[in-house]
Amino acid sequence: MIWMIGYGHPLLDGRIHHREAIPLVEAGMAVTVVARKHPSIQVGETTDGVQHIELPPLHPSLWVQMLLTPWYWLTLYVTIARRARYGDVFVAHEHQSLSLAWFLKKRFRGKAVYDSHEDWPENFSHSVSLILPWARRSVRYFMKHYEALFTKGMDAIVIAQPIMFEDSRLDREKSFLYPNRPLEGFIGPDGDVSAEVQKAIKGKRVLLFLGYVGPRAGSLVMLKMMEVIHQTRQDVILIMAGKIVPWHENELRKTIQRLGVESQILLTGMFTASDVPGLLRVAEIAMSLQQDEPAHYQRTEVTKYFQYAAGGVPQIATEISAHFRLQDEGSPALLVPCDDGTAAAKAILSLLDRPDQLQALGEASLRCFHEHWSLDRYMEGFLDLYRGLVASGENE
Repeated sequence: MIWMIGYGHPLLDGRIHHREAIPLVEAGMAVTVVARKHPSIQVGETTDGVQHIELPPLHPSLWVQMLLTPWYWLTLYVTIARRARYGDVFVAHEHQSLSLAWFLKKRFRGKAVYDSHEDWPENFSHSVSLILPWARRSVRYFMKHYEALFTKGMDAIVIAQPIMFEDSRLDREKSFLYPNRPLEGFIGPDGDVSAEVQKAIKGKRVLLFLGYVGPRAGSLVMLKMMEVIHQTRQDVILIMAGKIVPWHENELRKTIQRLGVESQILLTGMFTASDVPGLLRVAEIAMSLQQDEPAHYQRTEVTKYFQYAAGGVPQIATEISAHFRLQDEGSPALLVPCDDGTAAAKAILSLLDRPDQLQALGEASLRCFHEHWSLDRYMEGFLDLYRGLVASGENE
């Protein structure tokens, strides 16, 4: 039995249920997901062949959750221990369940996996709203050492982003990349942009950015880039599709007005997966101008690199460790220095004047996607990983 432990995740979670549990069941393995009951989801004991154990919702206050952590942890341990068998595989999907998976592994002489989505010590130290920098540093220090202690006891680490291979917290020898999004879901024959977008881009060359809009994602660098482009070409428009980081919105809009590029930047706000095929179809060049701060883009920022490639869209990307790694795998993206909007603008203007090169880069991106990053390729390795863990656990 494979136990997917979702300490804070809801039942039918996109990654746990759809991306991991269902493929494992279809491959002939038994899977039980232990996760929080969601008020809008009615779930029986089995869904899509996956067995479910419902947990009561967490308290809405993060501070109360922290106080109740020992109780949550003990309840979860007892819930699983009453049903587990020797040789089972225990998968931790959050930091809270990391130690739980380790203890269950020892108790039942099984195997343990850490499914790591992000740099949670960094994100947690900010999410608890600690104003004093020394307090955030202290929390981050404790969390990183806690994570490092228990990851040493994991038999495998499944990671969601390529950048996490560069993270010293994780053991590369145990790590396996399984992207956080169904990449093929971002391409297809259907899908179109909204009427608002169609009107804005009519008669213009389209640049595209997908993801959270904020400084760490390169928003200010892109504005500088558009200022340079504006000086020579007014037929270029940048679509910034994604939620604007709340504390950054006023600065972003004021900077757009100050630079005089309002007519060449379209802020669409949040988008859904169904919007992406249309956006990729109208884009001529895509932006991946993240800054070299792993804590931010371990969630989704590097994943959009795959999305652009899946749509066959040429990319301008920054010289960060994750992009260098992808380039080693054959990515044809053009790399520019971080914080250099002028360099990005020059690369874009050069490509727009060379349609043959632009087309060749797009075709190379699509070819690289199918050769290296397609879902089938990752799925094969993912299933082999768990087959090996299940078999070795049964032989313990």
